[in-house]
Amino acid sequence: MTTELPPTFVTITLDEDATGTRFTAHLRYQSAVDGERAFSRGVERGFGQALDQLDALLALKPIDDAVQPGTHVAGR
Repeated sequence: MTTELPPTFVTITLDEDATGTRFTAHLRYQSAVDGERAFSRGVERGFGQALDQLDALLALKPIDDAVQPGTHVAGR
């Protein structure tokens, strides 16, 4: 049995709502067995930690409205 996580296909959507921005993430796997294997190895906890780190980074500096969606800005 391998210790590697199976490939994960992630779709992230950001939508404005009345209170701010709604973040939705969909994680898909090639099979239910792959999904179960990933979650049994802590993918949910790891994904949550990554989001916490992103939240902390975004809190450091205001977002520049001139940056277009999908543009990578070094240092952010």
